[in-house]
Amino acid sequence: MSGSKRIANLTAFLGVSTTEHTCSLYRAHRRPRSPQPSKIDEMAPTRSNLRIGLNKGYPTTPIPKVVKPSHKKGIKTEKKVFVKSIIREVAGFSPYEKRVMELLRNSKDKKAKKLTKKRLGTLLRSKRKVDELSTVIQEQRRAAGH
Repeated sequence: MSGSKRIANLTAFLGVSTTEHTCSLYRAHRRPRSPQPSKIDEMAPTRSNLRIGLNKGYPTTPIPKVVKPSHKKGIKTEKKVFVKSIIREVAGFSPYEKRVMELLRNSKDKKAKKLTKKRLGTLLRSKRKVDELSTVIQEQRRAAGH
């Protein structure tokens, strides 16, 4: 008996269409997804207590997935934003940040990015810092205009 005929017999026995079977096979062989559960995972059918089929196996209750604290790194919350703004208000800008702001005011963006990259280590952090400081400069200009 060939493989496709065996699948056809199995799907006929279980009352499942072949498209559902092939979709589940495809889904099983894909790369693992992100840690957040998708709607497919949430609506997973309960096991049927049979030895064969798509839902084979002992019926169990699924354990709800909890987001790990390590996955929350870098997410801005209200509290974090508030605390950062208070610190910025009290402490002000560091000397290198003042220098970068001066370079940005004189339209020396490339030099500003080079300086921040040297101080912060990576180009991505450098770009973020330059964007942050340029928005600060824009806010200062708006405040001075009004």
